Amino acid sequence: GNLEFLGRLDEQVKIRGFRIELGEIESALAQHPAVQQTVVTACPNGDKDKYLVAYIVQHPESNIAGETEIEQLQAEQILQWQMLYAETYQQSALAKPAPTGATPTKRIAPDPTFNIAGWNSSYTGEAIAPEQMRQWANNQAAEILKLQPDRVLEIGCGTGLLLFQIAPHCTQYCATDFSPQSIASIQQHKGDRSLANVTLLQKMAADFEGIETAAFDAVIINSVVQYFPSIDYLLQVLEGAVKAAVPGGFIFIGDVRSLPLLTAFNAAVELYRSPPAATIEQLRQRVQMQIFQETELVIDPEFFKALKHRFPQIYSVEIQLIRGEFYNELTQFRYNAILHLAGEIDSENPPSVPPLLRGGRREEKEIWLNWDAGKEDLTVAKVRQILVKNQPDILGISNVPNARVVAAVQAAEWLSDSSRFKTAFQLQKALEELLNLGIEPEIWYGLDVPYTVNISWSNSSSQGCYDVVFLRPEARSFITEETVSHPRPWHSYANNPLQAKAARKLVPQLQAYLAAKLPEYMVPAAFAVLSSLPVTPNGKVDRRALPAPEPIKLESAGSYAAPQTATQEVLAKIWIEVLGIKRAGIRDNFFELGGHSLLATQLVSRVRDTCGVELPLRSIFEAPTIAELSEIVDRLKENNANMKSPALVPVSRENRRVKLSSLNRESKEK
Repeated sequence: GNLEFLGRLDEQVKIRGFRIELGEIESALAQHPAVQQTVVTACPNGDKDKYLVAYIVQHPESNIAGETEIEQLQAEQILQWQMLYAETYQQSALAKPAPTGATPTKRIAPDPTFNIAGWNSSYTGEAIAPEQMRQWANNQAAEILKLQPDRVLEIGCGTGLLLFQIAPHCTQYCATDFSPQSIASIQQHKGDRSLANVTLLQKMAADFEGIETAAFDAVIINSVVQYFPSIDYLLQVLEGAVKAAVPGGFIFIGDVRSLPLLTAFNAAVELYRSPPAATIEQLRQRVQMQIFQETELVIDPEFFKALKHRFPQIYSVEIQLIRGEFYNELTQFRYNAILHLAGEIDSENPPSVPPLLRGGRREEKEIWLNWDAGKEDLTVAKVRQILVKNQPDILGISNVPNARVVAAVQAAEWLSDSSRFKTAFQLQKALEELLNLGIEPEIWYGLDVPYTVNISWSNSSSQGCYDVVFLRPEARSFITEETVSHPRPWHSYANNPLQAKAARKLVPQLQAYLAAKLPEYMVPAAFAVLSSLPVTPNGKVDRRALPAPEPIKLESAGSYAAPQTATQEVLAKIWIEVLGIKRAGIRDNFFELGGHSLLATQLVSRVRDTCGVELPLRSIFEAPTIAELSEIVDRLKENNANMKSPALVPVSRENRRVKLSSLNRESKEK
């Protein structure tokens, strides 16, 4: 006979004595041109009253700021990458060897042509093992050297991991990079390798001023595009690359992060980082947050297939899985794209034997199979048997499960269903018990058969499957991807690395916009900008699946500790501006509030301008709270004050003559 009050079925809530219709707030927010979708909820604030949280999906084509401000955001993003790598290269150069005599072990002199500073694992934050990096660099260089480049333009040469391997085989090698430190490092060591054919230029990737047009048979853009601020910037760089290349040349875009596998990548990383007791809901929220806050450009392979509509000079497109025996994020979630440009003859009269189109039929003896169909019950041994017995000119197999990403893809799929597992431990255990682990791509290269092997992604699938094609060397050299017949808008082929930065500008605008339309008590205390809203199977917004506002950290919550010194007040103000939060306590962690390496460079720049001290970037990682960082800033201020030059005082001419004459006499005696 007792009644239990479970809550209201409508969207009316009571906060601090005010009855509020959530739909009224949502309706007001939806009128803002930058808002595509929105939902407002009331979240409990510990044991105290509730507070309003607005979840926003930004309109993809909306310009929060004007075109000029967007350009400023892009320039700021590039500058922050530049600062980050300047700090990384500087720390690498200043790294001191262990004291001599400390240990009897034999020391190996470092190889100046193999500088892997800054190549850190997303899983651990530690440097990727040198043997893994060396194999990756060797494989990337080998893929380029297969195409026999002679006159090369490399955009974003970095520390020269490819340059020192490829340049000795070329007559001309022009390399550019936005980092003066990397250019200086290569300049210092290229003389030791007799690389007089190498020209080094400090330039931004999109700066082609002074670069000769139609002069290079190869343009290399390796492991660079992820640092571009937008897909439009990449198109601008590719336009310059096409102009710089000769007809019949190629453009190698290497180490590109895969957009279809972005969720699987983040699921794998967050599962590795999370404690076993973390809930599936927490994991899903972290994955969503990482995707939204992604500062690197991540691209769908379909983008390169659609490029022919933008650049008709492109004759064919080749997509490659990155080779390697080690399992890491380079070999699992990245790929190469090679744009082959039409020659002067090709553009007018297509050759009689064009590059192979995947799945296309030619006069040669061809066999095309689908691994996923299950009809042939394919295995690696059976594929080898077909090659030996039937001896086809071409054997193509599509949708081969990729052993490198099977677990990550499955983790992402299971994370979307919170009813299957409750904790990270349960999910990890289930992944370890997977039976179908896929086929390792490197196995195909090891088959003892007289065929060339080409491996590519299967239709940009989020499942991470790949296609493998065996070609007789005399028949074909490579396979080309079919051109996308109806290309999508360019921005749909990539993420937006600036969206988190833009969201920090959007939130204050939304607050001011609502303040002009609604009473103060109806303006949400926190805003969370998401890439999409979770929905139920019926297509309605799943309010229970909305991420809790704490991980987003748009509003600092919990035990707030106010600034106590002048330096802490200055730092708190800078944090608020950089992170886009309402307040910052001295015990709040910069990275837990949504900070990352790029925002750390912005923080360092603001501290320099405001406090007049040169704060090393590593200080943000070593002292991530305002309380800790303020002590470092105060010490730097004190050191600067002690190092000031003594005051200038007048000296008589006679004393000056005496001092100069004594100095001259001492120098002659010496």
